[in-house]
Amino acid sequence: MKRRALIIMLVLALVLTLPGCGKVDKVEEAIDAIGTVTLDDAEAIAYAEELYYALSASEQGKVENSAALIAARKEFDRLTAAVQYCIDSINAIGEVTLDSGDAIRTGMPGKPSGPTILLTMLPICTPC
Repeated sequence: MKRRALIIMLVLALVLTLPGCGKVDKVEEAIDAIGTVTLDDAEAIAYAEELYYALSASEQGKVENSAALIAARKEFDRLTAAVQYCIDSINAIGEVTLDSGDAIRTGMPGKPSGPTILLTMLPICTPC
């Protein structure tokens, strides 16, 4: 009788934990699918985050590559900010004329100047 009760409890415990395993695996696969972060990864990162934050705290603790998701978000945000800085720098120049050289070389106040910013802040903004 005790053995039967123990078997029933073990089977019940197994059945109750199986659905969580599938969800954790799905999150880990979504995180792995991100790979090297680029500006094209907004949807992949958002999808992985959506899956991850839908898990319970206990399930989140089982996601072995959750640090990779956090790192992917930080890198994506860094790239996005760098691109926005490039756009703002270009927009700050205004209309480009033969007299725009100083504005182009100066860049934005308080930031690295000229083309250097494109090379130091944003590796993907390289000269042709």
